[in-house]
Amino acid sequence: MADSAAPGTSRRWIKVVVFVVVLIVGIRIYAALSGDRGILDVVNVFSRPAVPVQVTFRKSQVGNGLVARFNNEAPSRLVVKVTFTSALHHERQTRVLELAPNGVSEVGWMEGWQFEPGEQVTVAHDDYAMRTFDVPRLR
Repeated sequence: MADSAAPGTSRRWIKVVVFVVVLIVGIRIYAALSGDRGILDVVNVFSRPAVPVQVTFRKSQVGNGLVARFNNEAPSRLVVKVTFTSALHHERQTRVLELAPNGVSEVGWMEGWQFEPGEQVTVAHDDYAMRTFDVPRLR
């Protein structure tokens, strides 16, 4: 039975795979020896599960804008860093939220941020890959 691939094609793929593996291992060793967490975070982001926090939005009942609801889907307490970004107003705010096990926390204009459609909310935790949510247009 004849091989339909061009001669040497499989060897090239093996070389590419070996190169990528060696590169990742080299980056991990460099990061571990130099203490450079930034490089290690880039490599680890692909192997960590997403932070178990879901963000939904509702209309504010006592003011303007929207309210973000942070739902901890984990059975344990989580302390997460959240970043609110408004490209329209060129503003960014970062704060720490403590979420009870399977608990919900809300942030809106009363807590210092009036969410508007098109903005973004990023949730980060050192043990998980970060998640970014877009603020939707609610009817």
